Amino acid sequence: MALSDNPKLKSVPAGLFAGALSGVACFLAFPPADLWILAPVALIPLVIHFSMAERGAVAAAGAAFGVVFNGLLLYWIRLFGLAPYIALTIVQTLWIVLALQVGVALRDRIPSRFRLLAFPMVFVLQEFFRSRVPWGGFAWGGLGYTQHNNIYGLKLAAFTGVWGLSLVVALANCLLAYAVINLAADRRRSIIAVASVAALAIFPGALPVSSPDGDTARLAMIQGNVPRNTLDPSSDDEEVAGNHARLTGELAGQDLDLVVWPEGAFDLDPMQYPAYRQTLLDSVGRLETPFLVGAILGSGTGSVRNSSIFLDAGGEQVDSYTKQRLVPFGEFVPLRRFLQPMFPEIDRIPVDLTAGTESTVFGLPQGKFASVICYESTYPDLVRSFVNNGARMLVVSTNFSSFDLSAASAQHVAFSQLRAAEQRMWVAHTSISGISAVVDPDGRVLEKTSLFQPAVLTPEVRFATTITPYARLGDWVPYGAVVAVVGFLLAPWWARRRPGSE
Repeated sequence: MALSDNPKLKSVPAGLFAGALSGVACFLAFPPADLWILAPVALIPLVIHFSMAERGAVAAAGAAFGVVFNGLLLYWIRLFGLAPYIALTIVQTLWIVLALQVGVALRDRIPSRFRLLAFPMVFVLQEFFRSRVPWGGFAWGGLGYTQHNNIYGLKLAAFTGVWGLSLVVALANCLLAYAVINLAADRRRSIIAVASVAALAIFPGALPVSSPDGDTARLAMIQGNVPRNTLDPSSDDEEVAGNHARLTGELAGQDLDLVVWPEGAFDLDPMQYPAYRQTLLDSVGRLETPFLVGAILGSGTGSVRNSSIFLDAGGEQVDSYTKQRLVPFGEFVPLRRFLQPMFPEIDRIPVDLTAGTESTVFGLPQGKFASVICYESTYPDLVRSFVNNGARMLVVSTNFSSFDLSAASAQHVAFSQLRAAEQRMWVAHTSISGISAVVDPDGRVLEKTSLFQPAVLTPEVRFATTITPYARLGDWVPYGAVVAVVGFLLAPWWARRRPGSE
């Protein structure tokens, strides 16, 4: 009996098992295990079930996958309470269930020669839409990010963004699932499917990509560190500012072009508090170097902003950038009036921050750069907007101290690796408590720090002079998938309406 003829494999219990198995394997492809080589096979049980089961059983499989995968991957959200952890896991899971239901409809309507594309297309679309909806979305867990250490595969990102990597990884799973299903009935086709996966793995390495060839700059990335196990970011503000000033002072006499104090260096507005302002100006004065400083501006006003301040070598503020993509339930609370009585954890976010509206870039003699603030690095389209405004080097300024020693910081570095590969630019991923990392345009982490240790990195980076096809074209892969899915779903209806179709 062929594998596809086994009724047990099409049942709801089989779907639950297949989804859970794929969920565990997919989780292992991300940090902390970081077994990226598992990604092209992790979804095989889910794909096999999807390819043969009915709608209800596929929904069960998608639910099991979503709960297990997201529950394991996002375990660090529990540091903010059980309710946020459960809610986020449910939302992420619902996207997967919805996508697979669309996928079943597509699977049953798409011409047989394109049927292998049904699962990859809807899987990429759920990643794309859940990174935008609701309230700005949540991009964690995208398949493409499993490849953050696959240097050859990352070349594809310069043309397609992370979405192309997700599509290729999902397609590899489908081809291998097809090989398993048809191994007994048609060994030749199974061999062709496996060979196609090998081709998918090899071809990105042959793609022509640019390398920065502009001027070089020496950065100082200051990881001042913060006390562990505190959810009140301003409770140790004086100590944190002092840590950054002390480490910066040790760089006196070095030839530097930019000093970076990351997000959270000042959680009280240094422009309003004379002592903090003096700490900052004294540090600039010792090095006589431009500074990029993470600070909360507008403390005590109706417009509190998470910003990066750019000061010249004389300590004058040249410009500032305000974070545009805020963290829901971290920097603002949607539906606050409705939710606050039910969830006391919301009291930890007493003020909704004000979002910025412009992708401001800053200038050094060597070139322009952008300050991408923390969560914003998960948005490839936002980083692309900085590049299209002239940025040719990227600083990611972040504060992940609230997530303690979890894998959240390592997972966040993976986003910076993808942004570097997409734009073929250096990324200085500077974290207040680690992990700080220097990422080259190939997406490689050349240097990194440990968690909750004071540290300084002084890399030499080179500015780009060109931009990538992805920077020019944007998210053409998911938008193309939308067109393809809608087209395939409507094709039977359209065919019936054509004259002479009856």
